[in-house]
Amino acid sequence: MEPADPTAAASGPRPPLAVISALVGIAAATPYLGNGPVWDDHSLITDGLAQLPAGALPELLTRPVGGGAAGQGYYRPVAMVTLALVGRLGVPAVHALAALCHAATAAVLSRWIGVWAVVFAAHPLLGEQLGWASALPDALALSLGLGAAAAATRPGPGRAAAVLLAFTALLSKEVAVVLVPAAGLLAGVDRRGGAALGLGIALGLALRLGFGAAGDWDLEGKLGLAPLALASAWSLPVLPFPVDPLRDLHTLGAGRVALGFAVLAAALLFALRAPRGRAAAGLLLFVGGPALALPPTLHGWLAAERYAVPALLGLLCLLPAARSPGRPALLLLAAPLALALHAPRARVWAGDVPLFTAAVEAAPDSAYAWRFLGEARAIEGDLGGAAEAFGEAFTRSGEGRQERARLVEALVRAGAPAAALEIAENGPTEGLEADELAWWAAAADGAGQPARARALLAPLAGPGGWAGPAFVPALAARLGLAPAASPAADRVPQLAPGEPPL
Repeated sequence: MEPADPTAAASGPRPPLAVISALVGIAAATPYLGNGPVWDDHSLITDGLAQLPAGALPELLTRPVGGGAAGQGYYRPVAMVTLALVGRLGVPAVHALAALCHAATAAVLSRWIGVWAVVFAAHPLLGEQLGWASALPDALALSLGLGAAAAATRPGPGRAAAVLLAFTALLSKEVAVVLVPAAGLLAGVDRRGGAALGLGIALGLALRLGFGAAGDWDLEGKLGLAPLALASAWSLPVLPFPVDPLRDLHTLGAGRVALGFAVLAAALLFALRAPRGRAAAGLLLFVGGPALALPPTLHGWLAAERYAVPALLGLLCLLPAARSPGRPALLLLAAPLALALHAPRARVWAGDVPLFTAAVEAAPDSAYAWRFLGEARAIEGDLGGAAEAFGEAFTRSGEGRQERARLVEALVRAGAPAAALEIAENGPTEGLEADELAWWAAAADGAGQPARARALLAPLAGPGGWAGPAFVPALAARLGLAPAASPAADRVPQLAPGEPPL
């Protein structure tokens, strides 16, 4: 396999530039270091992995990440064990590890793409990976994957290290399937080095299949949105603003889609003039990275910023070689620039409310963004603000069922049961969950309609107690209801509007 850039290979590693790249990476990560948990960090890390007893850690090595059809597609034992161990020290410790991974990635890249590694280290698109502790698998896979390729260029023990690093990269996140071979092309590894990388990936894939990681993604009717998802990933390296953790495919503007395909065209033109190995690596990252992320992107309708990081790296690989200016000047300019770019992003990732407020500001027509903002406000005790946000989500979703249920609950909790009852009475009555029926009953009770509340609660009674939220037994007792002799049901028959349950 020929080197991606013959001149770079001939000159060998450039430690000063590697040090500068690493320092710029640290500067970019610094604003995030003190941030606490946000979004999935609560359930995945602080209330989940960090609470596992030591005896339960081996179980993380033998099962997919989460339950459900989609969760079965995630087998990331290295990342999960790391989060479980480092998470015990707190989320800031996870941010510190992500910062070290980012600095190491930038340093290794400097050997292959020169000064463009400094651009990668400072780029604001890395904000999600640095600011969201749950994105540590991305940072691990990237640093381990590039480290595997660097090790594969060295004979003897280096090849053994390459096998191990490629293996652990894939067991950190699936994107290593693209990262490792692309890094091998960039590094210009020989056949034996390539075989070592291939063996590491093959072992990881075998283990993944052996433990049943095979996601059943819900992609029906969504494949037509694949061009939009790809265009979003291709546009973000050029236009990473505004900050939007919930880049809803429903609300992507035509301008961003057009920019994405324009960047694709430019990347193809750059590839024609790049050295063959570097061109192959760049295109594999630019196209393959976002393509590999299509199942989760389409399943959740969300084009996450971290899914675009391989596209950014691929684009930098394809750009013409740039001669480094005076290195002290480069450091003086790049480190403050990284701080300036990432400081406002760090404020966005400082908490759930600022995070989802930014999502609403970036995409005010997104029902997803408004619903997540409502959830964040509710957790912080701002019940009126939560009800307002859920109302916006309800309107923008076309009066979707999930948004309706959250709005009814929020209005009851905010002290507006009459408004909640009106919304519930005008909604669907078929196949209702126990929680939906319970909050409907609570709205009726609060609005002064105890008979209606009793009728709504009756189907939730069973010999072992009551189905639904924790407040149901107390509400039923106050209304004079007792558990029935038949099992409680999570779903109730279809109701006519305004009529009690059957």
